[in-house]
Amino acid sequence: MRVAGLCNNAKLRESAPGYTGDPTEGALLVFANGLEDIGNLKNDYPRLEEFPFDSLTKRMEVICRTPEGKLEVYLKGAPEVVVKMCSSSLDSGGGIRNLDETEQQELLNRHLSLAKKGERIIALAYRQIEELREYTGDFIFLGFIGIVDPPRPEAREAIAKCHTAGIKVVMITGDHPVTAESIAKDVGLANSGNLEIITGNELATLSRADLASRLKKSEHRLCSHFSCTKTKNCAAFSSRREIVTMTGDGVNDAPAIKNADMGVAMGSGTDVAREAADMVLLDDNFATIVNAVEEGRTVFDNIKKIHRIHSC
Repeated sequence: MRVAGLCNNAKLRESAPGYTGDPTEGALLVFANGLEDIGNLKNDYPRLEEFPFDSLTKRMEVICRTPEGKLEVYLKGAPEVVVKMCSSSLDSGGGIRNLDETEQQELLNRHLSLAKKGERIIALAYRQIEELREYTGDFIFLGFIGIVDPPRPEAREAIAKCHTAGIKVVMITGDHPVTAESIAKDVGLANSGNLEIITGNELATLSRADLASRLKKSEHRLCSHFSCTKTKNCAAFSSRREIVTMTGDGVNDAPAIKNADMGVAMGSGTDVAREAADMVLLDDNFATIVNAVEEGRTVFDNIKKIHRIHSC
């Protein structure tokens, strides 16, 4: 709970339940606050240094001073990254035991079994240190936290409407491909089973022309998030003269939201994303976008009818 609450930049609301900031960090913060008083925790373990989350390293580290005056690094991030940085783990009795490659693989297998359920999995670890700098090894593995962000009931119907109306839906996510595929199937994005999955590492090697070709071949697409993923996808579709609407809520989403024909930010997202957007969804609901398109097409059709009448 200390790692979840302190290796975190979200903030609890003072006047109402909930949080402000990144949704993943907000979920961790609310969870930790249910077991530990976050205000007291921050006072007892003041932050001395932060190494922010980066989509390339897929991790975040903070250094805090303990009440005993020692220095500890708290680490959270993608399981495949964090587990490989751990040389030991904390067992159920509070003891620390060595973690070999076989045991690391067992942990990663457990991660995949959770990801298949559609959970976003965050790995947590820590270590004691002597100096303020970023560390990449000898961490003590603590455990996984699974975050469930269930699709809204109306999401499946909204995506079906998009397909009927000739609107292509592309899912771009920071989740593990296994998690993302489970969610895509749940909302009807891959009913036919014809799902094109492009990982961030693969996307980095593709030229814009190659990416445009891959996006054109498949009816349904899924891209595992990289810092440049949304912007590159936006450019690929635009190069084919398609009108692109990009949605997002994080700081990394802002460039793609800004460059799209229509940028849509979530009302609960970051200030940077909202400022870059043409429109902000106060209800964070994908179905609202679909309803807006439907309403806009009706208005456009009526304008064309009036124009034809005047022309006659």
